[in-house]
Amino acid sequence: MRFDLLLCRDLMSVLRNTGTNTLGVDLQSVTTFLNLRKFFELVCLAMFRKTILAITVFILITAPGALAWKGKVISVTDGDTIIVRHNETAEKVKIRLYGVDAPETRNSRWSSQPYSRAATRFLRDLLSIEGDSAEGGEYIEISVIDMDVDRYQRTVAAVISLPDGNVVQEELLRAGLAWVYPKYCRAALCRDWLTLQEDARSGRRGLWREKSPAPPLVWRNKQ
Repeated sequence: MRFDLLLCRDLMSVLRNTGTNTLGVDLQSVTTFLNLRKFFELVCLAMFRKTILAITVFILITAPGALAWKGKVISVTDGDTIIVRHNETAEKVKIRLYGVDAPETRNSRWSSQPYSRAATRFLRDLLSIEGDSAEGGEYIEISVIDMDVDRYQRTVAAVISLPDGNVVQEELLRAGLAWVYPKYCRAALCRDWLTLQEDARSGRRGLWREKSPAPPLVWRNKQ
């Protein structure tokens, strides 16, 4: 049995055998379990989305000391970077989406990469309450799972949109507007994300309409 499947089985055991609230979840036990198995909840989310999604999101956003925190999106910088206001501290946090790389936007060092505007617009629409990033629109609340801090001091995180429970990285890959970032995407879930990327490539969605789209790292090195 695959290691990630074993983790999911163990989680289900914890959920079945403990009970201090309406979902039968001992939050302290689950918190310890989460901290020992970082990012396992997204592995389970990918494998058993329909059956454990509600429980997973509940644990992430309610367990004291758990890996996730909630916040309100206040702006989208580009296709893989957002600004979020932490619900409890009111701190503005710049978040780099874990495990994916969207086409580069123009700056002083390189020109705009094809589909960079499309990726940014898609992310804005995805995170907007009305599903439309028109000026004056309001963004949604999300659950953030911290993974790391990058060299630019951005929080690197997995992001789950609330209340629908969609994993933002998966939606970008499904639309063909980002690549899996193999250098940094090392969680078991990344195998599933590579499948989403391949599906988008086969379906010629988004940037895969190009004959040979260059990943951002290659694009930057050519500038």
